[in-house]
Amino acid sequence: MAADAQLARIRGSAPSYSNQKLVIFQTDDYISGYRSVLSASEIREDGTFSAEVTLTTPRELILAVGGVEGILHAVPGNSYSIIFPKPHPNQPRTFDRTPADIGFQLAGPGEVNLLIRAFNSDYTRFLADHFYHFALEQFTGSETYRARLENQEDLTDLIAGKSASADTSAIVIISEQRFGELVAAFASRVHEKYGLWYTNKYFHDYVRYALAELELLSGASRRDLYTEYFMSQPAQPSHPSYMKFFNLFYSSQVIADPPAALRQDIARAINTERSGTRIAHLLKSDSLYQSPVLRSLAVMKGLRDAVGSGLYTRASIEASLDEMASRDTELEIRAIAGRTVAQMRRGRAGTLLDDFVLLDDENDPWTWSEHTGRYTYILFFADWCSACKKDLMILEKQWEVYKQQIDFIAICMDDDYAAFRSYLESHRSQRFTFLFGGNDPLLRQKFGLRAIPHAVLTDPDGRLVADYTRRPGEGIQMEFDKIMKRASQNPGSGTWKDR
Repeated sequence: MAADAQLARIRGSAPSYSNQKLVIFQTDDYISGYRSVLSASEIREDGTFSAEVTLTTPRELILAVGGVEGILHAVPGNSYSIIFPKPHPNQPRTFDRTPADIGFQLAGPGEVNLLIRAFNSDYTRFLADHFYHFALEQFTGSETYRARLENQEDLTDLIAGKSASADTSAIVIISEQRFGELVAAFASRVHEKYGLWYTNKYFHDYVRYALAELELLSGASRRDLYTEYFMSQPAQPSHPSYMKFFNLFYSSQVIADPPAALRQDIARAINTERSGTRIAHLLKSDSLYQSPVLRSLAVMKGLRDAVGSGLYTRASIEASLDEMASRDTELEIRAIAGRTVAQMRRGRAGTLLDDFVLLDDENDPWTWSEHTGRYTYILFFADWCSACKKDLMILEKQWEVYKQQIDFIAICMDDDYAAFRSYLESHRSQRFTFLFGGNDPLLRQKFGLRAIPHAVLTDPDGRLVADYTRRPGEGIQMEFDKIMKRASQNPGSGTWKDR
């Protein structure tokens, strides 16, 4: 453990998830969005669990069981006692990221998670009460807004003193001032309410940059905001609130739609020189790009967002990020550039599939890198997915026809191994390789899974054959026929380049 690193200890209960695995991620940076696993814990029969993560700075952690996720802001050296809840029955669920509100036990009033949750509630309410009308009708004199005010009941008004709602500490500002003045009034109330806890730098920065977003939205000078929030201050690419403000501040189209004075030079830097560091140099004279680290982060974000702009080829954009990953003077920037381009390439034809280790039908480890050498068709499914079961029935017939040249793998994305075993017991006629995907917490990220059923076809080198792979019921047998024909005409060939 590094000298400045400390453990954060997390224990608690997840009564709805007994015998499943709780995984703790972090987002490595908020440009690439890449996630890495910090720790994992088996949830015991009684629903309890315990885990430890090593941190050098406070971080926003993602706690996940299957596709259900909750947020924990963890401070090095602290201990947390939490409850990981089941999503509300009326809450819409998604396959990959269904949010859950973590409960905190034995938490004092200065607990950063409770502070952030309270501030987020005030912030969201402020936007709901004011920004919608500001955006639609420039706010001042809005008849819609006036009508809404007349119909509002039980609001806490810290300016006008209306009746209190259930949360008597909630910050609500009722006024017909201009939006910028409302932002200033809201910020003042925030400082009054939360200022006592600003000794926690992570929380102070969380509030500070969230309020900076409102200033930017209200029309404040971008040059003034740069001076106040970025100049001569360290960049924080792993701080969620800082990067949310950063992404809004640098949302201008300086790369996707560059100004006339730079248009030709930026296009040459990307399409000809393929150099992200060259773009950063071109922006050096701009007063909003004086920090070398921020300049590089802005270039990476701009390159990522410029895909599809029509000015540059995707290959040139990716090559420009590759160049930053190898040549930028900052080690952290090189790492972020590498992760960003890796995320952009994920799922593309010709991409080498990341290795993974899953459990087979005997509960033994099964490693992907040990099973390459043939074309492989992978289908992701779950026992609760009716469309998946239809595809598996079709795949059963295709396996009989093509198994001599193609390996077939079905990966179960159910939450627990018992459900996987249950499916196998009731579908003994399906004899291709079955694997349980629940034990690799990054499997969704590695395959870009957003829904199931989902299919992938790889060549003998383990590279993806196509950007999109048809499912069994979508005509994938046409691709299988090509593979079979190619194998009969030229035995021993068959990488993705030969298609």
